Amino acid sequence: MESPLNPDSALAENLLKKYRRAVGLEPGFALAYYQMSTVFHRLYPSPDSLLFYRNKSIELAPSWTWAINQTAFHFIYSEKFEIAKALLKKSININPDNADTWGAFGFYHFVSYRNSRSVRDLDTTEQYLFHALKLDSTNYGTWYYLGLLYFHGRKDQAAHCLIF
Repeated sequence: MESPLNPDSALAENLLKKYRRAVGLEPGFALAYYQMSTVFHRLYPSPDSLLFYRNKSIELAPSWTWAINQTAFHFIYSEKFEIAKALLKKSININPDNADTWGAFGFYHFVSYRNSRSVRDLDTTEQYLFHALKLDSTNYGTWYYLGLLYFHGRKDQAAHCLIF
């Protein structure tokens, strides 16, 4: 299955050739499709191809929360918040004890409500992030998002995040 776009980067093309070979040998190899999406994210930016391969990896491994969460981040950064929210809820339904998903949900909440900046929105974001840290206190992504929340929303608490 080919993407509608063709990269011209030598490195990207070399990687894609290897991943295409891998899926030729093992058509159900979800990780290879996910890695192809990463090539289109990092080496040869192409949102259409990125989503094509991410969706293929999710289709092949529908309970793989990592791929679902990373696709949600794409939509968060593209400001397509409803799609991101639906993906994160799907991920939470698959594994309600996944700290990465709860951290991503906190980040989604913070970014999607950044214009309102109400105390309630900041409190809700903080609740999601604390829930993620309760599940895994070493989750560096969640600590980063908490730092962003405190820096942009509650500067007086930024030190707490950095000291802990």
